[in-house]
Amino acid sequence: MEEIIIQLETYLNEYFSLYLKLSDLVLKESRILINRNITAVEEIINEKKVLLDKIADFEKMLSEYQKKLSYMLTEDSKTLLTLKDICNRFSPSSTHQLKELQTGLKNTVNKIRRINKINTGLIKHHLEYASFFIKKLEGDKPLSTYSASGKINASKGGAGVLFEQRL
Repeated sequence: MEEIIIQLETYLNEYFSLYLKLSDLVLKESRILINRNITAVEEIINEKKVLLDKIADFEKMLSEYQKKLSYMLTEDSKTLLTLKDICNRFSPSSTHQLKELQTGLKNTVNKIRRINKINTGLIKHHLEYASFFIKKLEGDKPLSTYSASGKINASKGGAGVLFEQRL
């Protein structure tokens, strides 16, 4: 039974390390958003996609291991034990590391949620700023150089608008 705990610890350590990498990436994303480095945003998004795919694959593997462990411990194929339930079936000394990993993982996921909320606000702010700036460049009533027939719009002098000033 001790090997079950060791194997579970190994899996959870790998899982935890993936979430730590994700935490680092979302923090890096915040810095990039603050600095308005658009090319770096695209790179970080691609890195996050790759990492999230790894996490999803790992979660599938962990789910299968959880089912296997649940069956080994209960001999009931319909019962699915949580990590807490699994830990309760072993001595506290052998599951101490598992509980620490669980706490660390919860804290890391909460940190990622907080940073993602901040990143969402930063992105929203940048989009609102860009929209405001574009509207100011166009003016309230954009003037067109050409009429619907394609002729130069002489009545408006073919002028463009920059902060509502004729050019």
